[in-house]
Amino acid sequence: MPRAIPALGLIGSPLLITAVIITLFSGGMGHVSAFAAIATFPVAAWELSLGLWLVIKGFRPSPITAGMTAAGTAPGCHDVTA
Repeated sequence: MPRAIPALGLIGSPLLITAVIITLFSGGMGHVSAFAAIATFPVAAWELSLGLWLVIKGFRPSPITAGMTAAGTAPGCHDVTA
């Protein structure tokens, strides 16, 4: 995953929290303001880019689980003949 995608989330979440706190405690700034829109944009871009990245590139299988399914049987399934 490119480093820009997590950076958007790390930058956007404090901005969004700040906008929500300012909206909560100040009577003058509403949800529809320039600061709230600017503070919301990085989080929206992060969510969109993360979703698109996972859909296009997909998930990488974990090396631990990839070795378990390489034998051809599901983990935890044993052929027990009595």
